[in-house]
Amino acid sequence: MANDSEKKAQKQYERLSKLYTQIATAITVVYVLLRIWPFGAPFGWLNWAGFLLLSAVNFFGLKLIFSYLALGHPRSSYSYVEEVVWVNWFVQGTSALLSDWFWLFYLAVPGYALYKFNEKTFRSMFLNEREPEAAPPTAEEQRKAAKKEAKANRVRYMRA
Repeated sequence: MANDSEKKAQKQYERLSKLYTQIATAITVVYVLLRIWPFGAPFGWLNWAGFLLLSAVNFFGLKLIFSYLALGHPRSSYSYVEEVVWVNWFVQGTSALLSDWFWLFYLAVPGYALYKFNEKTFRSMFLNEREPEAAPPTAEEQRKAAKKEAKANRVRYMRA
């Protein structure tokens, strides 16, 4: 049984690493062919810095995902890194095809995190809104809790 799960994890590692490598390569080739190659000299230092940033996010993000996959971690353990890589691919692809201004999507990820943080901080600090206290348990809930506790505390004997 354990060997089956290892084989399944290895298969997923091979499948996803191949797929992600193909996507990253295709998007980078499209970016180079449509942005860098035709423009040449007018492609300024800010454009080169953006290309290096996109490439670094691809490299380190995929390296981290591949290491998680190789170790057999569940998808939930690397889902944030995966989301950053997908956002990076979106920015790289749309910047190559449509406009230079798609880098602004990079601000969406920390912007959302800041929004969620500030929402909780603002409420707790300035509005003095606290989490509503739980209502006292009813007689029925107390009876169920006592029954559950008594059942958990019962002595269990094992047969030899």
